[in-house]
Amino acid sequence: MHARFLRRLAEFVLAAILALVALPLVAAADDAVLVRQDYQLDVSINGQPTKLVARFSHSGDGRFSSPASELRELGIKVADGVADGELVPLDSIGGLSYVYDEQMQAIAIEAGDDQRITKTYDARGERDGSKIATADYGAVLNYAAFGALGGEDDLSNFNGGSFSGINASLDGRVFTPYGVLNQTAIAGMTLAQETSGLRLETTYTFTDQDNLVTWRGGDVISGGVGWSRPVRLGGMQAQRTFSIRPDLVTTPLPAVSGSAAVPSTVDVFVNGVKSHSQQVGAGPYQIDNIPSISGSGVAQVITRDAAGRESVQSLSFYTSPRLLRPGLYDFSVEGGYARRGFGVENFDYGVPAASATLRSGITDWLTAEVHAEGSEDLINAGAGFAVRAFDASVVGAAISASLSDQGTGTQFYGSFETKIGAVTINARAQHAIGDYDDLASLTARADNGRLSARTAGFSGIGRNVFSLEPPRAIDSITISAPLSFDKSTISAMFLRYEPENGERSDFVTATYSRPLIANANMYATGFTDLNDSDQTGVYVGVSMPLDDGISVSAALASRQNAYSGYLDANKPVGPEAGSWGWRIRDFEGDNAYRTAAVGHRMSAARLEASLRQDENGVRGAGEIEGALAMLGGDVYMTNRIDDGFAVVDAHAPGVRVQRENVVAGVTNEDGKILIPNLNAYQKNKVAIDPMDLPLNAEFASTFDYATPGYKSGVYVNFDVKQARPSALVILKDAAGAFLPAGSEGRLEGSDEPFYVGYDGQAFIKGIGAVNTIRVSYDGRDCTARFAFAPTDNIQPTIGPEVCQ
Repeated sequence: MHARFLRRLAEFVLAAILALVALPLVAAADDAVLVRQDYQLDVSINGQPTKLVARFSHSGDGRFSSPASELRELGIKVADGVADGELVPLDSIGGLSYVYDEQMQAIAIEAGDDQRITKTYDARGERDGSKIATADYGAVLNYAAFGALGGEDDLSNFNGGSFSGINASLDGRVFTPYGVLNQTAIAGMTLAQETSGLRLETTYTFTDQDNLVTWRGGDVISGGVGWSRPVRLGGMQAQRTFSIRPDLVTTPLPAVSGSAAVPSTVDVFVNGVKSHSQQVGAGPYQIDNIPSISGSGVAQVITRDAAGRESVQSLSFYTSPRLLRPGLYDFSVEGGYARRGFGVENFDYGVPAASATLRSGITDWLTAEVHAEGSEDLINAGAGFAVRAFDASVVGAAISASLSDQGTGTQFYGSFETKIGAVTINARAQHAIGDYDDLASLTARADNGRLSARTAGFSGIGRNVFSLEPPRAIDSITISAPLSFDKSTISAMFLRYEPENGERSDFVTATYSRPLIANANMYATGFTDLNDSDQTGVYVGVSMPLDDGISVSAALASRQNAYSGYLDANKPVGPEAGSWGWRIRDFEGDNAYRTAAVGHRMSAARLEASLRQDENGVRGAGEIEGALAMLGGDVYMTNRIDDGFAVVDAHAPGVRVQRENVVAGVTNEDGKILIPNLNAYQKNKVAIDPMDLPLNAEFASTFDYATPGYKSGVYVNFDVKQARPSALVILKDAAGAFLPAGSEGRLEGSDEPFYVGYDGQAFIKGIGAVNTIRVSYDGRDCTARFAFAPTDNIQPTIGPEVCQ
């Protein structure tokens, strides 16, 4: 019994030892069950296949996780702070559920729109934001010369003694890849051989395409906002230039959003007209930058799936160029010396001055504005905003204050624009309090005293309409609308203008227009100054276009109990070389006159001659307008070039060259042509007609794109090369039969094969005066020899030649 007890005790101790040894092994086994396993699973969301395979991790407790980057790629929302590589448990995303299919190695996820990333589409499509504009080295001189003759009672007195002289306006520039130097001037010469010249502007301009900034040095015009006045400075300027990117839309455009259960088509109609169509995937979507008209409108969004099921939603919108897209900002910064006497003096630079303007798009509905300017005796600064209100209007407001040697003052500004149905309303109010001052008035002062409003006034409609001093008040409202029951359009404006001297004018203007038969149009305008009954008038007219670009018009006017009227017929000179134009006009009333003019555009310039008869007699005048351009070492006489241009080199004379599929002219004897007035920073398609090239011409392409920079020229080289002559050779065998089609041959000295077609015809390139060819057919070879004499622009045919 004692032995049995000892044996049981030993067994218990051994079991305890084994249990202690096995316990860690069991725990390790349990841990092994919890080891993570990775899967590559096919994913569907809300029953729709994504056609994507994503990486998931499965833990022993049955939970699935996936890296944040994979979930974002699937369109599942993950907190912004989660790193892309961090595992996110699916059940940690509220509102999301999933089912794992082990056999299909797939996972089905159910998620609401709140758990899904909204897919954004741009209605403008892909845009080329690269730096594409270029400029070569060259120069342009635009000129316009005008001379007058006469002034006597009849044409018989046209003689040298009645010649009054010649005036010319000049606009010259030198352009390089590093900027443009521009100079404008006016020159004149009288009969007494007296000459005079007046310098206008001298400016060097460099455009930074990467940052959309234009740098200018020399004579510049300051930037500003609707409640400031620009000034001329001699100095430096840095300015945002959105026109460098024609594809860039700066105005906030409407966006539509929704959710599609399955892949669908979304059609957007703006004011009843289809504006955009977009294929969208399943889930929430947003389509930005819907093309629309400026002003208010209604967008109707129709979502249609493959089964034809559709949903419709409507939304109202309002767009305005006064607003900037979020993240965009527009600015202008300039400093230098205020220019005075522009157009009168060559060099008259006064006090130092500086100006800065900034506009920034804060949200789709809010744009902020800041403007500041100053000089030795002036500090002026202000801030404002433009806000879209209720998707139906844009409201603007600003306040600015000044401190100058005249004292202190404040200016308040407000604006409102809306379009209600077809009715457009624009209103503005601007009021100055105290001794408000700005750079425009400071730079215009003479002898340190204020120019009186009477001296600076304008003798047109109303009294003292224009003043160099800041106006005390400007209030205006304009309303225009087409009539719903007729094709007519009416508009009315009220303008209150109070200059610095306090002589207020209150203008009321109303206009009525209506289309008539045969594309004619009639219009009537009436105006009055409520403070001056003498400033009242009525103007009624009708115009009608005819065939071949001809138009005729007539009008009657009444003002201050005086009547006048005119009859006019004209055909404008077209943009193409060889175009003719003319004009005849008879004006009756005070200062009556009659004129006749004829114009002609050549490839080198535009010419015009005119006659005028009035109470002082008869006078004749002539005008020539054109340009001299230099590019690529050649000088061209052409029409005026205001923007970019291109020289196209086709390497052959008489080749027709097209611009945007319209013939622009033919190449000269050097094989070149200048195409004026291309759109800067835009791709202008130019092409050559291959039918005009020599038969032995080789070229890689017949079209290219010219993209000149600001007022610059580019050289477009089509690299047309002259190949060795070719001919169509007819081959027969010794029996007189045509060599069989498909036979392969080679010209001696060439590795390029040729093939025989039907009727023994073979097109052989690179032939010379004496040629030897070898042809293989039906398992045998033959040789032929023939001579060749080149002909101009005629495809030669040789033979039949015997191959034996």
